Amino acid sequence: MSKVKSVKIIENIKSITLVVLFLSTILLLYFFWSDTAPRSTVGETSQVRVFDAADFLRPDRIEVSFGNEEYTIVSGENFEAIMNSFRMFSVGRSLSVEEISRELYEQEVLRRASIRAVFDYYIPFSALSELHNIDRINNASLIGAVSELAYVAGQNDNMFVYDRISGRHFRITGRTNEGFDVLSRIIAEAQDNYALHLTARFWVGDGVNSNVLFPFSFESNLHDVEFFPEDFSRDENKTANIIRSFFNENMDFVRRIEENGIATYMYGFGRIIVIAHTNGVLEFRSQDDDRQIDTQLTFLEAFEQANRFIGAHGGFYIEDGTSLTPYMREVVVNPAGQNGYRFIFGTKIANDRMFYENGIPMVVDVTNGRVSYFRRQLVRVNEETLRETENVYREAFVPVIGMIANNIDYITSVLVKGRVDYEMQITIEAIIESISNLDAGYVKIDEYESILRAVWIITIDGMEFYFGLEDGEIIGHSQSLAF
Repeated sequence: MSKVKSVKIIENIKSITLVVLFLSTILLLYFFWSDTAPRSTVGETSQVRVFDAADFLRPDRIEVSFGNEEYTIVSGENFEAIMNSFRMFSVGRSLSVEEISRELYEQEVLRRASIRAVFDYYIPFSALSELHNIDRINNASLIGAVSELAYVAGQNDNMFVYDRISGRHFRITGRTNEGFDVLSRIIAEAQDNYALHLTARFWVGDGVNSNVLFPFSFESNLHDVEFFPEDFSRDENKTANIIRSFFNENMDFVRRIEENGIATYMYGFGRIIVIAHTNGVLEFRSQDDDRQIDTQLTFLEAFEQANRFIGAHGGFYIEDGTSLTPYMREVVVNPAGQNGYRFIFGTKIANDRMFYENGIPMVVDVTNGRVSYFRRQLVRVNEETLRETENVYREAFVPVIGMIANNIDYITSVLVKGRVDYEMQITIEAIIESISNLDAGYVKIDEYESILRAVWIITIDGMEFYFGLEDGEIIGHSQSLAF
């Protein structure tokens, strides 16, 4: 073999070796990156609590009617009694569903002694039944969502359901069940010790078709309180643990970009993006993967994915160990046209709900079988200061009608702004009829950078308005959920 041929063979071997090494490197990097890809499940070492769905998906309130146009709101702990009675009622699969008129529903449920579990957010009747092991019910598919689940005292062979989304009312009938006796006792005992509530109809007149409850006397132990937002504005050497959790604790292949104090973390050419804003907002976005198979999840399956994702990425905890009490605020079906659910969570300070002029405490989108979006904006308060203020009650509140009348120009301008097709006639009666909820709580107003205002929150035509507790003056309204 000539010297020239030997050199050529050696060069060819070198070239082949380099190609093999290059391809091996690419494959190794591929598998390595795949192994370090962020996951949305809770690891075995996670110390963050994941909520049980049955404990979390609860009604917003339990309303009791005394049958004489007087009402009250009782402890949410009574929900277990309602579902236990319903479960006993369903044993033997003897139940069936029939649709009834609104007039019959109001006559049977609202005008008589009854107890109602009220859900302000969307939850399928099938999901609630599955959570509480309700036996199969004939024609249950007629019921889409459950907005109210009611029992009428003395009617031990019926329960009632209202679906606010479809505007339909239903009666569930079966054999007489003695398990309802405990609900009759709850209704009777509430009459001896309750805060009187009356419907909007009482305050305005029979011309208003609204069953929203307003307290007869207005008082509260809420006071303005200082709050502290989370801070994710860190350099690479002090990246918060919660940010690391999105990347499976491995930041080697994560690119960090900082601009105007906003830190953006990017993995896989933008497939995973986490943004830490200067105002304490943390956002996560995940793009579709070519290998991702679209999956249609049930409501409960999607909730469990959201629940595990929250648990894996900080939960409802703030870095100093403060734990906030969450609740389900709203559920959106097929957000942005994507198959799935958007779960919107609120938080409570002690037992009182907190609202934001802009934004929301936590949002999770579960679409096409995976978590595609997550947003977190939690704040904490000094719990010792909060306990001190709770011992002082405030009185002399303006009734709801007065709050509406005194601020009708402001309310009107907000309701019609940017809504060319707005059809509601702006009168006090029409506004009262459009109220869906009244609550006392705290609100985070942008104008007050470190103070949560104690307010009345009145939801009118889907818009929240915030009023001063004592003077009833308007403080602001919900601007945007900002996601």
